[in-house]
Amino acid sequence: MSKYCDSTVLEENWRNWVVSSTTPNLDKYRELGLLWSRPEELVTEDGIPIIKKNKQFRNPYSKHISHCIALGNPLYFESKSGEVCDFSYNTLDITDIYSIDCELNLTSDSPIHNLEDPLIIKDKIIPSLKEQGYFQEKPKTESWQNMLVDITNICNGISLKFNLQNNDEYHDLAYAALDQIINKLIRGKLLYIPGKAPVFNLLTTAIHRCMFSILSKNKNQRNHMKKFLDCAKQGALPQNVRSFKASLTYK
Repeated sequence: MSKYCDSTVLEENWRNWVVSSTTPNLDKYRELGLLWSRPEELVTEDGIPIIKKNKQFRNPYSKHISHCIALGNPLYFESKSGEVCDFSYNTLDITDIYSIDCELNLTSDSPIHNLEDPLIIKDKIIPSLKEQGYFQEKPKTESWQNMLVDITNICNGISLKFNLQNNDEYHDLAYAALDQIINKLIRGKLLYIPGKAPVFNLLTTAIHRCMFSILSKNKNQRNHMKKFLDCAKQGALPQNVRSFKASLTYK
């Protein structure tokens, strides 16, 4: 995997993309670097939490997520199936708590900051959040773009393992596979579950399958076209004309 990208970074971007997709109304705090989150559901197998090297894994697809806006006076809350709420499960409008016009930085004189201890966020709050299993969220778009760069590099690398005619064919194969992988991600058909299949195995297996399917389909279409042309030269058309018509219109 290191040949194509940094596996650890790809995993982090994938996890963040999944988690951030559930609560788009919190994007303002992601952009400011203030939002920390922790999925509350653990990854299980047959109902038993997966444990490796004394570590349990949190499921990024969890419907129940704990959040913290890490200011000098931090705000803790939750989201249930994407709906932001307090710990009594009452719907919570974050924009009502922190006005969009509020200047969110350590030099502000806003009462939401603890100005008696200006380093409290760095020295106390963030270390505590990390210890509790929270991670700092990034904007969804940033994570998605970073994922696409890495997956594109993997597709380009794997395409070179096939014996194709020229650079155009390698390029077409790589981007056809990339298109299928993107659709699988968006439709939730390709899931990254921490503690189970490593990202390297998961993606390379999925990309190989896509490429074999693409090449097989292209080969069948070429064979159909050759048969069609051979029949046309002899002044006859095969009985299954409709299948050849489909081949002719394939882009």
